[in-house]
Amino acid sequence: MPMIGDLLNRKQGTLHSVPAGVSVLEATRVMNQHKIGALVVTDDDRIVGIFTERDVLRRVVAEERSPADVCIADVMTSEVLCCRPETPLEEAQSVMKHRRVRHLPVLRLSVLSGRRQDARPLLHGLPVLLERRCSLPAGDAAQP
Repeated sequence: MPMIGDLLNRKQGTLHSVPAGVSVLEATRVMNQHKIGALVVTDDDRIVGIFTERDVLRRVVAEERSPADVCIADVMTSEVLCCRPETPLEEAQSVMKHRRVRHLPVLRLSVLSGRRQDARPLLHGLPVLLERRCSLPAGDAAQP
């Protein structure tokens, strides 16, 4: 059974994140520069949210707010669903489909001196790949 880690081993990519205090304008410039649809939002190296194109449309543009004046902490999605490299691909696919999310950060937990460190998120190209798999007809996708 393929695992998320198997995909990460084949794909190369960079985590793109921004601090919670940046403006929507700054964040969207980062997204445009890297041609990505989401950024992990951090505060002191902790994940506090995810900021997506949908957040921009629903919480900024539709409400006629100025992107330069709005902080992403005020419009980001606070509930971030994550998985681990050991997560079966079908399970991650099911989570994305049933929870209706398009981006699923992958966390690798590191242990240093017997103490758990903060998780390090990896986005790579995984969210788009899983989104495409989730859109397959039920008969074409493996069921968990």
